[in-house]
Amino acid sequence: MGIPQDLVWAILQEVDDHRSLKMSVAGIPFREPAQRMLLNSLNLGIAKEGGGRPYTDAMNLLQESPHIASYFTRLYCLLPEANATDAEVHALCTVLYNLSNVRHCSLRGATDLPTSWTEFSPSLCLAIAEFIGRQRLAELEIHSIGTLPDAVLALCFGAAPTLSLINTSADMTAPPMKSPASSPIVQNLLVLSSPGVVDVLTSPNFGPQMTNIRKLWWDPDVDTGGRLISMLAPNLEHIRVQYKHQSTTAKILSLPPMQLLESAEVTLEYEWMLPFHARLESILTAAPDSLREICITFTPKLRFLHQTALARMDDFLTDGGAPLIRWRLDVEDNIESSFIDFVVSALEQGMPRLHAQGKLLVERRSISDRVSVTGLLRGDCLE
Repeated sequence: MGIPQDLVWAILQEVDDHRSLKMSVAGIPFREPAQRMLLNSLNLGIAKEGGGRPYTDAMNLLQESPHIASYFTRLYCLLPEANATDAEVHALCTVLYNLSNVRHCSLRGATDLPTSWTEFSPSLCLAIAEFIGRQRLAELEIHSIGTLPDAVLALCFGAAPTLSLINTSADMTAPPMKSPASSPIVQNLLVLSSPGVVDVLTSPNFGPQMTNIRKLWWDPDVDTGGRLISMLAPNLEHIRVQYKHQSTTAKILSLPPMQLLESAEVTLEYEWMLPFHARLESILTAAPDSLREICITFTPKLRFLHQTALARMDDFLTDGGAPLIRWRLDVEDNIESSFIDFVVSALEQGMPRLHAQGKLLVERRSISDRVSVTGLLRGDCLE
């Protein structure tokens, strides 16, 4: 009588190092489950800082052991530069065509300067499009890829419930999209450092692709005139406002009414705590009745917090009937506990009315825990 598979999985879940997992492959009952755990993630392409598997190595691995293609559920793919050899491009295309069970995927240009879609060979463009359209993705990230045709953007909107567009641009010279390649399923959208993409997303032709979005993480600095937030506002349940510029002179976006908004996240840099209340006020004004929680992601640096700024926030928040205010402290793993205790005490003392009402919550979150396998920053918006 063999070992029940649920017991095998339970045993392997307790193994937290690859060496032990590799040794467990020798035992027949553990072989397939251990392989699935060892091979659940594939990092393609050699980054300048090292790491990653060459395309040809991955192709050879899948050709030698085709059964493992379905084991990979996470793919991080650094796409080739313009000077890549035909053999490298062929190998990457072959890998993409063979992967069949990817759930979390990040496709990234080779440099921080977006790689133009037109620089990829036609065969690679076809392989990427086929891969995106065929997988049953839960999460898709497009990073540092420029001049995306709007038809490819539409394909991305039909590929995964969570879509991230980072440092990406769109081809504004391409003919307008006539009909989407697939029905849009995106519910969670992240748009950062991509002003050209915002232009396409807010165009009349692209409007039908945006109808299901309920959670938005975006940078208002690239949303000229607030077009994206205005389009999505009636259906939004959660927003994360990622201001790129946090100085005292940075423009405070006037948010449109969001009658369904239940929660919001904002980032706060230590140096700009004093004028921060205006950004919180803009959120409260947009959703005075439905808002239940505001999460403030904050990285404390010194044993000093602006008590004047905290008192001002405490006053206007409680005067308007405050939602829960969750301070999320992003700190290094090795930070001293005494420093965390100081920050918690300073926040409670600086916002006494909220604290007394039970509407002030302070939690620690390690910076190393913020990044998912695909590179997505993990806020509540995108889980």
